[in-house]
Amino acid sequence: MLAELFEKHLIDDILIGFLVLCTFVFQHINACIFFLWFAEMSRQQRKERKKREKWFWGSVGLAVTLGATAIVWSYLPSSQPQASVDSNSTASD
Repeated sequence: MLAELFEKHLIDDILIGFLVLCTFVFQHINACIFFLWFAEMSRQQRKERKKREKWFWGSVGLAVTLGATAIVWSYLPSSQPQASVDSNSTASD
């Protein structure tokens, strides 16, 4: 009877140790999965942020280009000849 109790307690101790080991392993596996998920989410967020920054700086570049073009265009001489004051006075004479 003492041997049976000893074996039962020994088996219980082995089962408890096994359950503790399984819990420990599952917790670490869960931590690794969370770390991988977190790293992937961070990578996706960086990718989205770079995409938004690319659009922003592309828009800034386009605005600067269009503004510079408008300024240069305003300083170009027009293609239609403008009547000078001398030519108007001789035409009316």
